[in-house]
Amino acid sequence: MKISALAVGDTRVRTDGTTYRIKQDVSQDQHIEGLPLGTVGGTQVRHYFPLDGEYTFQAKLYRTNLNIMRGLETANDVEFAVDGERVLLAHIGGAADLEALFQRPTDTGDAVDARLRVRLPVKAGPHSVSVTFLQQSQIAGPGRFQHYIRSSVDNFDWSGQPHIQFLTINGPFGVTGLGDTPSRRRIFTCHPANSRAETACAKQILTTLARRAYRQPATDADMQRILSFYESGRVSGGFETGIRIALQRILASPQFIFRIEHDSTPGSVRRITDYELASRLSFFLWSTIPDDRLLQLAGAGNLSKPAVLEAEVRRMLSDPRSEALVDNFAGQWLRTRNLRNVSPNSDLYPDFDDNLRQAFRRETELLFESIVREDRSVLDLMTADYTFVNERLALHYGISGIYGSQFRRVPVTDPARRGLLGQGSFLAVTSHAERTSPVLRGKWILENILGLPVPPPPPNVPPLKERTDGEKPRTMREQMAEHRANPVCASCHKTMDSIGFALENYDAVGAWRFKDADAPVDASGDLADGTHVNGVVELREALLKKPDLFVGTTTEKLMTYALGRGIDYRDMPAVRAIVRDAGRNGYKFSSLVMGVVRSLPFQMKMAPEKESEAIADVRH
Repeated sequence: MKISALAVGDTRVRTDGTTYRIKQDVSQDQHIEGLPLGTVGGTQVRHYFPLDGEYTFQAKLYRTNLNIMRGLETANDVEFAVDGERVLLAHIGGAADLEALFQRPTDTGDAVDARLRVRLPVKAGPHSVSVTFLQQSQIAGPGRFQHYIRSSVDNFDWSGQPHIQFLTINGPFGVTGLGDTPSRRRIFTCHPANSRAETACAKQILTTLARRAYRQPATDADMQRILSFYESGRVSGGFETGIRIALQRILASPQFIFRIEHDSTPGSVRRITDYELASRLSFFLWSTIPDDRLLQLAGAGNLSKPAVLEAEVRRMLSDPRSEALVDNFAGQWLRTRNLRNVSPNSDLYPDFDDNLRQAFRRETELLFESIVREDRSVLDLMTADYTFVNERLALHYGISGIYGSQFRRVPVTDPARRGLLGQGSFLAVTSHAERTSPVLRGKWILENILGLPVPPPPPNVPPLKERTDGEKPRTMREQMAEHRANPVCASCHKTMDSIGFALENYDAVGAWRFKDADAPVDASGDLADGTHVNGVVELREALLKKPDLFVGTTTEKLMTYALGRGIDYRDMPAVRAIVRDAGRNGYKFSSLVMGVVRSLPFQMKMAPEKESEAIADVRH
């Protein structure tokens, strides 16, 4: 109901509010990518306005745990903009606000928040909304001995740069119309001139919508059900209300919600239809429904033809919608999604902020995207002599000459930083808040690089012993040696730890270090096959001695993602064939994708033997 009202428009929509929250550890004393040049901090959101009308925009600044508004010691100008056009410039801070803050902290904070509020008319549809600070030539900071990179270190500090915490958008008020939104233009392919033309126009609109939503032409029975909902809506509210109610029916249909592939007899095997192939392709490469071209080819029975299928895969990979592979496939496989949960101890790593957290993820995404867009060898994920950084990430890695929030491609001259093993995303998600974890790093590499499953830990595994007062700090290797003395723990750690120790030159946030607990880092170890390695460079070389192992793991992950199910021994001949064929083409990414698309598991459908298996096989 909500989606259909937004798509078609409904003047009965209730006034509502959406609040966008900015993390406390976002440094807001530097430019944020996407915001206007000459600004620092703040946020930019893409907000959908349901109707033409007035909306209120309210920003609020961070307050300390003692409810004292932060950052009023220095005067600042806050700019609100819609689609890049300024709609409010508010002045906050300075001597008068600071003096009032200490006399009446709550009232002053509320008064400042009131300045950061504006109400204005906005046309329906998606708009970019930003709130940010105008950059000043010099901002007076507190008299600290060390100025951290992170501009907000604790929740008790009222000084320094002001931080925006919330942006709330409320409305609509005083509705003036449905608006001319992109969704209305796409839905209403015709406009009836009179009441006699309404039924024919409704059929045209709803047939097109059902075909897209169901990923194949709707049957006569389907259309009768949809049109009955249209008629009930038309009677109560007119033509557009009928379309909105019919759209609700389409969106509630199991044919839209589920990807259903019909079976004939239990245990039977068949080749999927062209329409089913179109859906598998689009959800695999785009994470969305097929476009009109795929449906047209499927309707003509041409999509499954090898030459047409290959051309469509290459078209889809070059389309911007294939960025879904980066967001979804790479996010799951390489676990960059887990970065949002990475929160290093701020006492040990006071410079770590959300800007760096986001930069870690963006670096890995851009590396993976370059493999897809440039159709490079997937081995480059491990060996690439280039990466993508902005100023914040370059500062963390010690790369000079990089300025600004924009990411750019740079050569990697330090072999230790080449490929995934040298990137902060992998190193941070495999660490604990206070320390590195050779176990997590070793487990990540075994599972995601070598494709070797690691059994779950036994119950009641004792944690590493805490250091007592007066006790000399111990290196991670010393702590793990004591932990492995437990026979229950030793067997699994023997496989994982040597891999993880080779990465001990990276601390818990991926910065390079030479010492651990005041002792030189020992990054040496013996792998399971007897190979001796010392450091990340030798580890990478050892892992790629047999490149087909990494390519095989990549193929398994890609096929699991494409099929929407786990793979088993029955799928392994197809995996080995894909790796073998891709090797003849330099392990290019497109070779793996084409191998998956051409494979029997992708193009065939086996009906479950039992009813319970059939239920489990229906995938959202």
